[in-house]
Amino acid sequence: MNFFIYGPPGCGKTTVGMLLAERMGWHFLDTDKIIENEAGMPIAEIFLQKGEADFRNREKTLLATLGKTTRTVVALGGGTLVDPENRALVEKDGPVVCLMCEPEVILQRMGDELNARPLLVGAGPLERLKSLLAKRAALYASFPLNLDTTTLAPEDVVRKAQLLAGIYHVNAMGAGYDVLIGRGILPRLALELEERKLGSPFVVVSDSNVAPLYLQTVRDALAPAPVESIVFPAGESGKNLRTLESIYSELYRLKMERRGTILALGGGVVTDMAGFAAATYLRGVSWVALSTSLLGMVDAAIGGKTAVDMPQGKNLIGSFYPPALVVEDLDTLSTLPAQEMKMGMSEAIKTAVVGDSKLLGKIEGLAGQVNADGLDWIVRRAARVKIRVVEEDPFERRGPREALNFGHTLGHGIESNSNFQIPHGEAVALGMVAESTLAEKIGVAETNLCERLTGILTAYGLPIRHAAPVEKILSFVQSDKKRRGGRVKWALPVAAGKVRVGLDVADEDVRRALLSIGCQG
Repeated sequence: MNFFIYGPPGCGKTTVGMLLAERMGWHFLDTDKIIENEAGMPIAEIFLQKGEADFRNREKTLLATLGKTTRTVVALGGGTLVDPENRALVEKDGPVVCLMCEPEVILQRMGDELNARPLLVGAGPLERLKSLLAKRAALYASFPLNLDTTTLAPEDVVRKAQLLAGIYHVNAMGAGYDVLIGRGILPRLALELEERKLGSPFVVVSDSNVAPLYLQTVRDALAPAPVESIVFPAGESGKNLRTLESIYSELYRLKMERRGTILALGGGVVTDMAGFAAATYLRGVSWVALSTSLLGMVDAAIGGKTAVDMPQGKNLIGSFYPPALVVEDLDTLSTLPAQEMKMGMSEAIKTAVVGDSKLLGKIEGLAGQVNADGLDWIVRRAARVKIRVVEEDPFERRGPREALNFGHTLGHGIESNSNFQIPHGEAVALGMVAESTLAEKIGVAETNLCERLTGILTAYGLPIRHAAPVEKILSFVQSDKKRRGGRVKWALPVAAGKVRVGLDVADEDVRRALLSIGCQG
C-alpha cells in the first residue's frame, strides 16, 4: 500500500507528503521532482521546450513503476490524475487524499515559486489559478477523501489525512509498526510483508470460525510461498494455557524458526493467543495481526497487549509484544455475525468515552443503524484514539493507557464469573454502565453521563442489566491485574472523551454500583 497526496498546484502536497512520510517512517516521492531530475530541467522548461504532452508521458511512465513499491507517500502533480488511466493506476495502489485550498491562500503560499508553475505563469496569476480550479473542480471533488487545507497547519493536515485514509504508524514499543485500514488489503499481503522483511516460514494462527472464511485468501496472497496453519476452537473459553500449549506443539511440529512469521488471522482472542505465542516461542518470533472482527480492529489488534486467561481471572498471563504490522481489511466485516458486530460496537463506544467525544456523538447519532461508510469511519477514528493512548503510555506504566480499562475492571469480573459464557463485549457494556454509575455517585463524572451511555448501549442491543451475585463478581475483581498496593485502581469517566485513572474507590461504593445494574446482594 502506498499513500497518494493530490490536489491543485500550491496546496501543500509536497510539505504535507514529507511530514506524513516522516510521521509514518515511510519513503517519500514527489513525482514532479523526479521528472525534473530525469529531464535535467525544471517543469516550466519541459513545457516550453518539449510541450505538455511530453511531460504527461513522463508522468504516466513514472506512475506505472509505483505498483512495485509500498510504504511510500507520493506527492502527485496537480494535473496528474486528469488522465483516467493515471487515476486507475494510482487508486489501485493505495488511498488518494485530495487537498484543496482557497486560491488566494494558494498564491500566498507559493510566493517566489509561482514562476515554476507553467500553467500559472503570465499576467493575472490569480485569475489563471481560479480558471484552472474551475476547470478541474469536478475532478478534484470526485475524490472521496477530500481535505480543505485553507485554515490548517501542515501538522493538522497530516493528522486529518491519516484519519481519512486509515493509515497510521504506532511510534511506540521499539521501532513502531504500521496499522493499515482499508478494503482489499489482504490480497496485497505479500508485498506488505516483503517490504517489512517478514519472511517464511509463515504460520497462520486462526480459529474455527475465521479460518474457513479467509485462510485460503491468505494462502493465495502469499503463493507460491508455503503457508502452514494452526486452527483452534473459536471463543473465549479456548483462550487458556491448554490451547496455548497446543499452539506451541504445532509450531514445533511445523518447524517454526525465529526468522519466521506468525500471522494472527481473526478477532481479539486470536490476536491475544497468537501474539502471546509469538512473544514466548523461541524467545520471540515476528507476528502480524490480520484483524477480521470489529472488536479486534478498534482495540485488540493495536497496542501489543497479548494474554491468556486463567480460571482465577481474565488475561492474568500476558506480555507487551507489538506486532510487526496490523492489517485491518474492512471487507472481512461483511461476514461478521450480527452478535460479533455488537461486541465490537461495545469496544468502540468505550474508546469514544475514553478519548473522542466526536466519535461518541457519531455513534449516538447513528442510533444502532450503522452502514458500511459509518462503520469504516468508526474503525478509523477509534483506531486513532487507541494509537494515541498507546503512544503516550506504551507499557501502561505512566497512567494514560489505564484509561482504556474503563468498563473492563467490572466487565472482566462479570465475564470471569460467568465462566466466559457472557461474551466480552456484553460484559464490557455492563461494566461501563456500572462504572459510570460509580463515577457519578462519587462525584467524578458529570451528571447524566450514565443515562446517556445507557441509551447508546441500548440502541446497539447491548445489555445494561445483570443478575449475578455481587460478592462473586467482586472476588474476581480483587484478583484483577490492575491492583497497586493490594488495591484495585479504577479508570472512571469524567465526561465524553475524558477519563480519570488510578482512582481508589471504596468497596461499598463498588457494591452499590453493581446493585444498580441488577446484581444480587
